Amino acid sequence: MQTEYTEAAVWSSGPGAERALPPRSTPVEGSYDEVTGGSVRDWANGLDEVPAAIRAGSVLVLVILCLGVAFQCAFNRVLKRIVASTGGDLAVISHVDNIRDSLNRLNLSQRCFLRTGDLYFSLDESESVMGINLRIDSLRRITAKPGPLRDAVIKLSGAIDEALKSLGTSNDIERSSGTAAALKFLDNDVSIDEARTQAERVRSLASEDVFDRVRAEHRMWISDVLF
Repeated sequence: MQTEYTEAAVWSSGPGAERALPPRSTPVEGSYDEVTGGSVRDWANGLDEVPAAIRAGSVLVLVILCLGVAFQCAFNRVLKRIVASTGGDLAVISHVDNIRDSLNRLNLSQRCFLRTGDLYFSLDESESVMGINLRIDSLRRITAKPGPLRDAVIKLSGAIDEALKSLGTSNDIERSSGTAAALKFLDNDVSIDEARTQAERVRSLASEDVFDRVRAEHRMWISDVLF
């Protein structure tokens, strides 16, 4: 008995052991797979579907990336066109805002000078006048093209000249009739208010031009993207 057992052990572990083992069975289509818990057919179909899903997802991602790049390029082109087309109008708005501030400062400085006689306020007036004149010259250059905006700038320039003339008149009245008469003249004078009104008109026209150009570029951007 011991000899037979030994021979059986040697046979099972020797070179002939592989021939002694029963052959592995190949999964039959439709049979149940204990490892995956499903049929072999379902497992094979799953392998076929995964690459297809990956390919579809890759294509979708690529399409989204291409659309994003196209939108970004179109947006950058529109942004450059907007900056180029609205640069002049934005400069007009900036100059007008500075002119309005200078008019307010000029009016206050003149009143303070009449009351105190302090040369500091006279110097402040001179700086304000120089700044206003420089910005008016810039506005005339920017709005060289005939149109409503240029006409408004010309009216603003004339209104500012009248305001500056009134301030000079108040100095003459102060020397001849006293401070109270000069201040009363300024209280009744509307030239600075008229200059502010004309400045607001110029700003409004420039702002409308900016909005019109932005709307036009927006329509062109949509057309570029769609077509």
